[in-house]
Amino acid sequence: MGKAQEALAEYFEDQARQYEAKAAENPYEVQHLLSARSWLKLAAEAHELPDDHPLVVAVKDQVEDTGVVSRSDGSWQYAIERYVFDPVPRAPSDFLVELAALWRRDESER
Repeated sequence: MGKAQEALAEYFEDQARQYEAKAAENPYEVQHLLSARSWLKLAAEAHELPDDHPLVVAVKDQVEDTGVVSRSDGSWQYAIERYVFDPVPRAPSDFLVELAALWRRDESER
């Protein structure tokens, strides 16, 4: 696994930890636990991405510069915030490709 894949997996695992914390605070709200599991599936998928995957290529420069994947605005962040709440669940692989396009779009708008 390359640095970009590792950074992506860590980013998604961090999202999962946030939902796990919410689930611990509100054990009767099952959605938080389900959300955490969805993020962990994405993290597992990120570990397996090939070096030429669109998302790996998209985040590679930032990971080389900072060691992490970080984006707090734009369409990437909106998609991250909405991922587990979309009424029609998407396959992790499809969402990762979508994130690559959103990352590139956000970069072009900066």
